[in-house]
Amino acid sequence: KVVAHGSNVYVLGHTDYGSNPWNLLLVKLDPDCNVLGAAVYDIDGVDSPGGLSISADGSTLFIAGTSTNGAHLLAVGTSDFSVRWARLFRVAGAEDSANSVAFSGDKLYVTGWTYYSSDFDLFVSRFDAATGDHELTKVFETQIEGGVDVVVTGGKLYVAGGYDDPVR
Repeated sequence: KVVAHGSNVYVLGHTDYGSNPWNLLLVKLDPDCNVLGAAVYDIDGVDSPGGLSISADGSTLFIAGTSTNGAHLLAVGTSDFSVRWARLFRVAGAEDSANSVAFSGDKLYVTGWTYYSSDFDLFVSRFDAATGDHELTKVFETQIEGGVDVVVTGGKLYVAGGYDDPVR
């Protein structure tokens, strides 16, 4: 995942060292791809990146992803990579995956999938960007589906994902 603001580029991935499980890797680059900073985040067991977004003023990165015991969401300062807040959240259980995050106004919108009832279902959750407080979640339970990407524009929320219709 990659976002840019001003003359900085931020790249999110994962890394592992020897027998350690995957952790998040965040790297800050200048326009010539010189490394300006990097940090590794160990959240909860095996951590996998899902989405990356940046605040309008460029001061905060928002990271969504999946960990051993649920989905995660972090706010990280761009100046020093310090964690401002972190949330491990579950929509229906430990098999939740947060695949994308979008910043709009003072809100964060996260989409992914959760194992709800008897199959995987798409979810969209909203969080307060300043505090990380969860505000609401909507789960769509029609068939097997999952959210892959989310964007907010023109006051509307758009979600891309996959849908498995067993009849078609």
